[in-house]
Amino acid sequence: MTNPLVAAAAETGPTPWAGVWILEDIELIHTGIRDGNWIDGTLGVISASLDSLALVSDPAGALLQYGIAWLIEHVKPLTEALDWLAGDPAQITAHAHTWRNTAASLHDDAADLTRDTRTDLTDWHGPAATAYRTWAHQQHQAITGLAHAADTLATITETSAGLVAAVRLLVRDAIATCVSRLTVYAIELVATAGLATPLVIEQVTTLVAAWAARITKLLRALITSLRHLIPTTRRLADLINNLKQALQRLGSAPADVDTLSRVRRRGAGPRMPMNLQSVQTIASKYHIDISDIQVSINNRMSGVCGVTKPDQSVTLCRDAFRSEEDLARTLEHERFHVSELRSGLPYPTAKQAEAFEDRAYIHEQQWWENQPQRPDGSR
Repeated sequence: MTNPLVAAAAETGPTPWAGVWILEDIELIHTGIRDGNWIDGTLGVISASLDSLALVSDPAGALLQYGIAWLIEHVKPLTEALDWLAGDPAQITAHAHTWRNTAASLHDDAADLTRDTRTDLTDWHGPAATAYRTWAHQQHQAITGLAHAADTLATITETSAGLVAAVRLLVRDAIATCVSRLTVYAIELVATAGLATPLVIEQVTTLVAAWAARITKLLRALITSLRHLIPTTRRLADLINNLKQALQRLGSAPADVDTLSRVRRRGAGPRMPMNLQSVQTIASKYHIDISDIQVSINNRMSGVCGVTKPDQSVTLCRDAFRSEEDLARTLEHERFHVSELRSGLPYPTAKQAEAFEDRAYIHEQQWWENQPQRPDGSR
């Protein structure tokens, strides 16, 4: 028999970051910041607009009309707290927006990478294609993680500034309450021609001390809350550094080099501009006939120099432009693929892809060794 008093566990699916520990950690940090679990309990649940940081009204101004200097001096230590909590809301908002813009740009990059992988590699099969898709997926995860980290930094900026603004309002209200009482004492002094001065001094001293203690408690709670953010931001910085290192590793070695189209180290000669003019220049210099081949450039794909598609068109990728030698080799390599397809050889299946590449690499190497032309600046 089921006990009606026992609540059933909620059915919650895995988060989008499940299984990716760095991204999961960033999500947990973001959730914790957003939920306010870093705010000292003394402050409770408070919030305020960043505009509150720019308020310049002086609650003690009401005392000026009475011209009692020593009363104003008593209030000055309290009003200094307002100055400590002042800030530039426009600059803080701009800082947060900068992080939001960074996050949006990174999200766009990740989406572009996924779209390019899906559309440009639809007909590419074999071990090299599988390795490249794995590499692209890892890059997508790392870039998405950086985007979420930027969102988290924006949230930290906004929530911490909002807390300071809220405490500033509390301090201002506390001072205003204190001043309203002091105003009554000021009226008493004026009305009694100073005879009540001893009593008023005692009352003022006690009142200001009490409100100073309250304001000090608020400021200490604010400082404690902001200190709670220090280990969180350090942890976030470590996660960002891990993602940057992952991207650097992916950039230098996208996958098993022997598997992923066997991209060599950078060849001889200068880096080539990534445009069709460079392609035509190198093709002409090395007498590579690509006049009847449709050539396009994908400037987002790395880890592979080029791809020949079933329709006999060729896509050149970033690594093909690393040097003059790389571009020349890639053009001849892909031209060889196209010539095989045009001779009647079917487009390779996954099992045939390795042999398809082997023949092209053998031809490419022999062609380069017998090539009289050499890159500019090399012997």
